[in-house]
Amino acid sequence: MPQACGPDYPCSMQQLENGVEWKRVRDVFDPKYGYSLWGKNGISIDDVAQGAIYDCYMMASFSSLAQYPERVERMFMKDDESTNGLSHNGIYAINMYALMMPITVTIDDRLPFYAGTNTLMHAKAGRD
Repeated sequence: MPQACGPDYPCSMQQLENGVEWKRVRDVFDPKYGYSLWGKNGISIDDVAQGAIYDCYMMASFSSLAQYPERVERMFMKDDESTNGLSHNGIYAINMYALMMPITVTIDDRLPFYAGTNTLMHAKAGRD
């Protein structure tokens, strides 16, 4: 399966191959019901749980960073139109460093779900 969206692989709400359905975060986790980018209790190391994709190296980094919630929040560029940190337009800009140089990485909020459900693929929920 291709890794990015494009003419041959549209990012749409339609069901895609292998039982995957790509959905926008706001369509599944509506902030008017109290959902937040940071969870009910804010950022915590208890939120980090390894799923089934052998990503322990990345989870260890996230857990270390979660010890300082304000640092995680500062990584995200502010969007005046966001609600509880959830972007209305589905775009997030994240400030990071690569080779000691500041960079901004822009991502969208489309996540893989099992088709016909609101269950994320290859993820395990933390305690929040």
